[in-house]
Amino acid sequence: MLQARFTLRCLPLFLSAGFACAADVPSFDADPVIVTATRVASPRSSLSSDTTVISAKELQQAGSQSLGQVLSRVPGVEFARTGGLGQPASLYLRGANGNQTLVLLDGQRLAPGADGSSAFDTIPVSMIDRIEIVRGSASGLYGADAVGGVVQIFTKSGKGAPSGSVTVDAGSDRTFGGSANVGGTVGDTRFSVSVDAHNSDGFNLTKPTSMYYEADRDGWQQRSSSASLSHFFGDNVEVGVRGSYVDTKADYDGGAYDQDPLSHRTQSTGAAFANVKVNDWWQSNFLAGIGRDRYVTESSYPSNTATTQQQFQWTNILQSGIGQWLVGAEYLRESLDSSTDYDQTTRYNSSVQAGWQNDFGPHHLQANVRYDDNSQFGGKTTGGVGYAWRFVEGWQLFANAGTSFHVPSFVDLYYPSWPGFAPASNPNLQPEEGKSVDGGVRWQSGVWKMDATAFYNRIDNLITLDANYTPQNVNAARIRGLTLNGNGALGAFELGANVTWQDPENEDTDKQLARRAKVYGGMTLAQTIGDWRWNANWQAAGRRYDDQANTKPLAGYGKLDLGLDYQIAKQWSAGAQLLNAFDRDYELARGYNNGGRMWFLNLRYSGA
Repeated sequence: MLQARFTLRCLPLFLSAGFACAADVPSFDADPVIVTATRVASPRSSLSSDTTVISAKELQQAGSQSLGQVLSRVPGVEFARTGGLGQPASLYLRGANGNQTLVLLDGQRLAPGADGSSAFDTIPVSMIDRIEIVRGSASGLYGADAVGGVVQIFTKSGKGAPSGSVTVDAGSDRTFGGSANVGGTVGDTRFSVSVDAHNSDGFNLTKPTSMYYEADRDGWQQRSSSASLSHFFGDNVEVGVRGSYVDTKADYDGGAYDQDPLSHRTQSTGAAFANVKVNDWWQSNFLAGIGRDRYVTESSYPSNTATTQQQFQWTNILQSGIGQWLVGAEYLRESLDSSTDYDQTTRYNSSVQAGWQNDFGPHHLQANVRYDDNSQFGGKTTGGVGYAWRFVEGWQLFANAGTSFHVPSFVDLYYPSWPGFAPASNPNLQPEEGKSVDGGVRWQSGVWKMDATAFYNRIDNLITLDANYTPQNVNAARIRGLTLNGNGALGAFELGANVTWQDPENEDTDKQLARRAKVYGGMTLAQTIGDWRWNANWQAAGRRYDDQANTKPLAGYGKLDLGLDYQIAKQWSAGAQLLNAFDRDYELARGYNNGGRMWFLNLRYSGA
């Protein structure tokens, strides 16, 4: 706790001194193009939205073992997981609930489990080409679930000349695995294929203080693949297909009454798409996709649950003399197939949307509105507006406001109750509704970037569990905060820091929202010396609670991760990571271990 306090108190000093390097991986792309913020490819500097872009190069340099670890270094993001890889994980953007962040995979919604949460952490980093994070309400663009923000993951698509890569790695807890990718453009055809396989003996997930404790190792294994293929018909039409499959098996602890249980999760996506440039001012994009999340437990209490999402999108981008327009329509069908009987297992959502953005000299304006018609909850209109002003060279003021909503999950609404117990679900639940605003200032000079963002998000009809563990709508959650962030270079060093202060509370009880700290952040330092590159990443968080009543505290912590890479030859490189270098005992969820000090080695070949 002392180290966490020391680190977080030092962060503002680093920022004020100009030492910056967002605790996401340092990036010196002066002005990356981002799609997620407006659904239209736009330079980040022209937008008012609070965004982070993580490139393929930054993902490789990070050396992270999971997507959750990558995202945990992003400003304004907290990550929690009940143990190691393969276990349930949650992402909290600006203090919003884990199921209030929308996760997209190549433009498709990642199919959630029956509880409404997406298993994002099982997607292998080796399959990912790029990640875009948008903080702040975005239902006006994406409909339900984008209360805290949006995370969009882009898999490898095969741009450029044909090339391939192969990586093999090994590490703590007898972890072994590898990945391979081949892709590129041949004539008018673009293709990409990625595969990944890993096994690990794991570590004991639970501590002796947990009611689920078992004195054993909890291993895991994963097999995954992704592929894409598209063809260009002239300069104006691209037609293609893509898909992914992730198969994860993981042991977990069940205590004295459920010995050696096993979970088996399979996630799959498939889509056909067409991008058509109708003329100089009209671009029309189509997507038809399906996603499935199947979760099976082999235990004393076996279960078999699968959720399926069918999605159709039609998006049009129109250029005009008064700005750029977005017009679109979507249809989403969700269905549930389970060994447990639910009262309802299917629902539908149809939507239409419109957006507009334009620059007026140093001023940028954007607005969007969306209407969703849900078969369970009726119609809902959401929207957002944004403004940015470059008031002097290198400086920008920005502000955003938006509304959002989140529909209850099948589990919240219809999970059957056991005889003699309180109801485990509540069919009378109403959607959560959010209103958020943010604003601040950005500065950029060469490779140096800094920003300060204040935010406020009020979520009405918040769904929480009462004393009998029955879900109920309460009055509201209120989240206020400030994030300072920056990155840059000082000589050969890449430097950075970010810190977020926030007050995430339940207005009914004045209690702190579970697993969210009032202060958290990180620092990064890296240097390239010839063929060598080393990096150090420090993350810290203050006191949190594992329950809504704030009776189960989680102590503050600080941990240091180290990395070293060596370019052996033009096409060969090797790397080493030491995670939690000081072997700190900390908890992201009460009663669960995080593996202590862990090491990993890798060897990579990349060439045409």
